[in-house]
Amino acid sequence: MNLWNFRQEGYDPVTQKAFRNYLKTKLYNSDISKLNTIWGTTYASFDAVKMPVDFNKNSPIWADLIQFRKFSIADFVAYCAKAVKTADPNHLMTYRYETTIYF
Repeated sequence: MNLWNFRQEGYDPVTQKAFRNYLKTKLYNSDISKLNTIWGTTYASFDAVKMPVDFNKNSPIWADLIQFRKFSIADFVAYCAKAVKTADPNHLMTYRYETTIYF
């Protein structure tokens, strides 16, 4: 939850698109019927999938969202680390991420 505007973050159009792409390419191998079977949904395509806002932590939808969040954070950190290493190859890097939202 964003402390400033009390909204769940990460539901913008860019993130929605990235979530759909993650599901399609990383988890379900472009097979929407497999996603529908596991999620208990009837999406016609990955383009129709919406990020869940109901946080039922026992659902496969929740598990896929958490995996996407972890992947997104790791991808972002790797991108930043590469930029730092390019600018200063000998600079020591550390990273710390704290949250109570997703995990």
